[in-house]
Amino acid sequence: MLDEADVLYGDDDFAAAWDELRAALPPSAAVAFVTATLTPAAQEAIEAQFPLVERRRGRGLHRTAQGVAEKLVDCSAGGAGAGGPDGFALKMGALLAELEESHVPNPNP
Repeated sequence: MLDEADVLYGDDDFAAAWDELRAALPPSAAVAFVTATLTPAAQEAIEAQFPLVERRRGRGLHRTAQGVAEKLVDCSAGGAGAGGPDGFALKMGALLAELEESHVPNPNP
């Protein structure tokens, strides 16, 4: 799941990191993009990479669905904070480590 997808797609460094992350995922992995706003450029980029993408809008989409396990992953840098030039690398590393540790098969292969 990628939160604030519009912000990520607006970041110049995101494309390379996203390509690396996608290469590490199995082909059957499900991907969800979440954002309160979606710029036309971000929408076009997502649709180009995922032609079968479905766009869902409405109230309650920011709530975890019943029966879905939610796990918060700490990717902070302690007292230094997660912002700045190393922030994205910290978050990417935490996400990759979590994916490797808790592989869950895609229910919709």
